Parts: sequence; C-alpha cells; structure tokens
Amino acid sequence: MPQAKYKGATIAIVGNGPSIAPIILASSGLKRAHVTSMEGYSNPIWAVNGGWHYHPTAELGFVMDDLEGPHLTGGASAIDNIENVEWYKELIKSAKIPIYSSVAYYPSQVRYPIEEIVRRFGTTYFCESIHYMIALAIYWGVKVIDLFGVDYCDGIREHERSGTEFWCGVALANGVIVRNMSPISKLLRFEPIGPEWSDRMYGYLKAKDPFLTH
Repeated sequence: MPQAKYKGATIAIVGNGPSIAPIILASSGLKRAHVTSMEGYSNPIWAVNGGWHYHPTAELGFVMDDLEGPHLTGGASAIDNIENVEWYKELIKSAKIPIYSSVAYYPSQVRYPIEEIVRRFGTTYFCESIHYMIALAIYWGVKVIDLFGVDYCDGIREHERSGTEFWCGVALANGVIVRNMSPISKLLRFEPIGPEWSDRMYGYLKAKDPFLTH
C-alpha cells in the first residue's frame, strides 16, 4: 500500500518547469529539453506529465488529464503543445510505474482517490496536476516535499502559481516541510522593492536575513 510506504518520508515532486526542462529555440520553433538529471537524488521521486520518461528512478507518475477528453482528442487546451499526442499516450500506456489519473483507461493508470482527498481537505480547488500531487503527499503522511521544476517563471503557467502556493500552505499547516529547490522559481517568493531586499520576508535585507535563505 503506497500510503504506508510514504508515511514520514521525504519525496521529490518534479515538474517540467524551466529549471528542469529549459525551453530552447530550434529551427522548428520552441521546444522543451529535459537536461536536469535527478540521478543524484536519493529519495522517492513523483513525476508529472511524462517526467518519468526523463527521470527513470521515479516511483509514481501523475497525469490528471482525461486522456479521452476533448483536449487530447481535438479540442483546445494548453496540452495541444504536445507535438505527438499518440506518443504521449503510449508513454502512459507503457509506463512501468503507477500513473495516477482522473480516469484510468490503461493498466498502468490508477484512479486518483479524489473523494477521499476532498473529504480530507474540504476543498475542490485543484487547477493543475501538481496540486493533486501535493494533496496526496499530505494525505499519505509525507514529512518533507522537495519541489523541483515547479517554477512559474518566464511566463510559463504563472496563472497556476497561486494554487500551488495554496497547497504549499495546506502542507505547512499540516506539519509538512516544503522546500523549493529551484533558484529561478517564483514559487513562495515575491518581487522585492529592490535587489538588496529579501524576496521571501518583507522588511528584511538579504544581508540581514535571519534564516539565510538566499
């Protein structure tokens, strides 16, 4: 039972943001290239949206999109930027690890326990897969969440940052330590009034930051 395995554990939730998968300009247009390796990370890895393909030590995958929904069958969605939808589906079908999803179509997929999660937290505020991952980690009793590639910078998914910060707050309120491992991420940070000021603690200069977080 996964819940027992992860109780009290430190895990990594790995997104596909620029710190993990930088955008490069190729002759055919913008492309994502996974260049940041998680090979040196010794704790369990939960990967989102195909990330297990690039991080082979990942133990769980998450794709909360309905694979038969309109965004993957001809409708308009942010996921339309996937160049080969069939390749993406095959990646999920052939996964060797459990892939948590809103609807399970393939043997590799596990239906996300949405009813249990909503009963536990009393909210249905989930606007991207990372939010479901954080909620499940809290529910299973994870002690520390290391966030990699959860960046919300360079105009990428910045509208979803507030939801992730909400779930980070829920985690902290439940005694879970959340550590943002990306130096370029805007998550849990704000624009300071000047470069010498902390971007985490209003009123504190970087040189006087009592927790030396910079």
